[in-house]
Amino acid sequence: MASVRLSRDLRSAIHRNAMQAFDVSTPEPQFPTQDVNFIIDKVTNSEAQKKLAAIASMFLDLPTYKSEWSYTSADRKYAFGFDAPHQVSATELTIIKHKANDSRAARCSVPLPRSVQLFAVRKNAEVTLDVFTDPADKAKVLEIINRFEQRQDEYSTNRREYYNTVNRLLDKCSTLKQFLTAWPAGEAFIPQDKINELHTKVTRIQKARQIKEDIHFDDTAVNKVVLTAKLMGN
Repeated sequence: MASVRLSRDLRSAIHRNAMQAFDVSTPEPQFPTQDVNFIIDKVTNSEAQKKLAAIASMFLDLPTYKSEWSYTSADRKYAFGFDAPHQVSATELTIIKHKANDSRAARCSVPLPRSVQLFAVRKNAEVTLDVFTDPADKAKVLEIINRFEQRQDEYSTNRREYYNTVNRLLDKCSTLKQFLTAWPAGEAFIPQDKINELHTKVTRIQKARQIKEDIHFDDTAVNKVVLTAKLMGN
């Protein structure tokens, strides 16, 4: 078995392949379909959506009342100092759990399996838990979000631990043989050309011949020099 050094590029290739295997075997958590459908149903049929639809309709009628309201701008978007609600084809719904200084921690994005028509003030569909006026609905949505975030945290922790474990092993090994001795199953992540190189049995004679071929060493001419020197007594 030949000795194959674990170069930086080879370490990166093995680590990358190992992480790809993790992602295939352990998919990132997703919201269950029934939970997403529940949220879609409650949001689309909420009182908030009905009110936004009514307000959007009023904004469409504004050009008719330009003179009464001293409304002269051709752009209806900023009529009274705020954006007019409009309908968007949402593929993601952001739910704001609570007001907090760290807005990222207070938000949860729910990917939608299909495009859902929602009225929104901004480009992206965004609601707070208050849109669920029924306390039971609000509690269920909060439970759905918390359960998903817990699964997501567990996934992130497991992926990070796996990443670090493989990385530490690669850092400790200087050859493929050491790596495979410590982790035989790791062979699945080694590029095939390196596997072939690893399992090539090389004798001293074969190694010498290989060196000769690599540098195109022709010993015919140099042998004549050696023979001539011996004949001349040197």
